[in-house]
Amino acid sequence: MIRAAALCALALLASCGPPPDGGDGDHRLVLFGPSLTETVFSVGGGPLVVGVDRYSGWPPAADTLPEVGGYLDPNMEQVASLSPTSIHSVGSSADIADLSRALEVPYHAWSFDTLDDALASMAALDSMYGDGSDPAAAVRRTLDSLRRGSWGGSVALVVSHTPGSGSVTLAGEDTFLGDLVEGMGARLSAPASSAYPRVSLEGVLELSPDHLVYLLPDRPDPEAFGSRVEELWEGMGISRERVHVLTQDYLLVPGPRMGRTAERISECLRYWR
Repeated sequence: MIRAAALCALALLASCGPPPDGGDGDHRLVLFGPSLTETVFSVGGGPLVVGVDRYSGWPPAADTLPEVGGYLDPNMEQVASLSPTSIHSVGSSADIADLSRALEVPYHAWSFDTLDDALASMAALDSMYGDGSDPAAAVRRTLDSLRRGSWGGSVALVVSHTPGSGSVTLAGEDTFLGDLVEGMGARLSAPASSAYPRVSLEGVLELSPDHLVYLLPDRPDPEAFGSRVEELWEGMGISRERVHVLTQDYLLVPGPRMGRTAERISECLRYWR
């Protein structure tokens, strides 16, 4: 927790900063979390954003804004200097909440853990700051379309795998990724032990997925890595045609581009039947 004296100093800093750009209202937003940034910009609220966390790089306009640190290590002085009219984060942060109280501005903590959480948060943000474009409805329409063409196979989603390691991290139930798979009419292969379980390679075989889809955003060597994991799993009895490596930057961000993630996964499932 931030000490009271430090909070008072930050509040004083904010009072000396630049005035808001316009009249009354919530029109200077500071955002912590790529899901929030992508959503607010997607609904037309980009001009209201004055600061984003270090991990928010899309759309490109967000990458030009002042950086306010990360969720776990927010730059409180920078936030205060931006004179925000509200502060938002993915998940609840005691430090950010304390700063919001010191600055006397609203603090909003949003959940994007599951698909339902993400869609509800997106709809609320559109209502508060958007143009009514309703990105949540667009994601639902994409899933409905994919479900109508689904073949109903099973897939294990690998979100982390160090080459040479004897285990992988999978997306599990009660995650937005697992919900996307179910929403498109496929079946998720994962233990129910946790949201993102660590599973041995032999444990993956026991799950008997029809496909293994790796979600590795911005992997610098996707072709070389793909060849390595294909060879690995082929040696364990899973044919290369059933192993896929995706590297798009949006894959692990629950936000307006979730429909694209679902489409990429669906393409992998259709590739081999």
